Amino acid sequence: MRKDRNGTQDVYIFELPGKHKPIHLSRIFDDPMQYKSPDFLDVIDVFVNKGSAIDNDQLYIDMVDVRKAVQARMNEIGVDGAIERLQFQLDNPTGIVNTLLQKVEKDREGKSPAEKPSISVEYEDLADIATVIYKRQIETLRGS
Repeated sequence: MRKDRNGTQDVYIFELPGKHKPIHLSRIFDDPMQYKSPDFLDVIDVFVNKGSAIDNDQLYIDMVDVRKAVQARMNEIGVDGAIERLQFQLDNPTGIVNTLLQKVEKDREGKSPAEKPSISVEYEDLADIATVIYKRQIETLRGS
């Protein structure tokens, strides 16, 4: 996953190895006045609601409610508390990143080297996206 520019707009792009078409994880606005730099919730919204869940109502996430909940929690714990929790998700063995990677490892256990790259790729992708999102959010909260 990388951050790029589309004209005057920052965009996040997810690229699979090989000759796959890049997946844009940010909205592109026709009207530049509507544009705002994407935050981690924008990326999640596009990845989930505009990607795999587009035809599956059970996977849909109401991002308005998520934003309200995140803001309420941020008001409770403050910037330092948010950074601490995000860092936990990145570094701790029970954090989301390591949990996803442990699932990949378990699912690939005992498989041939040729089979491994195609097993649990979606969990590996989610771990990669989570890592980038958490690190960028920590940078944003620190004012970097």
